[in-house]
Amino acid sequence: LTLNEPTIHEVKTPETLNTSLRLWYDVVVVGGQPEEFLKTGLAFIDVRDVAEAHTLALEKEAAGGERIIISSGPFIWQQWGEHLFSRQHC
Repeated sequence: LTLNEPTIHEVKTPETLNTSLRLWYDVVVVGGQPEEFLKTGLAFIDVRDVAEAHTLALEKEAAGGERIIISSGPFIWQQWGEHLFSRQHC
């Protein structure tokens, strides 16, 4: 799981990306990962959604003592490449 936040600083080069965005950039844009790696994946979520979920959990008594999974959903790296490729050929 990686937490993604809006980029609030100027990004002039990939080296100035935050860790989560740099991971995405290196895999999707730079490429070169082994095919087996591309069959793996993660779940991304916006850090603002995590903050909202924490706030709601504090407000809901029923959430006390529970484990709550917050995710935008899983993906595999290959899906990003397929999506970008399909967008280039529209």
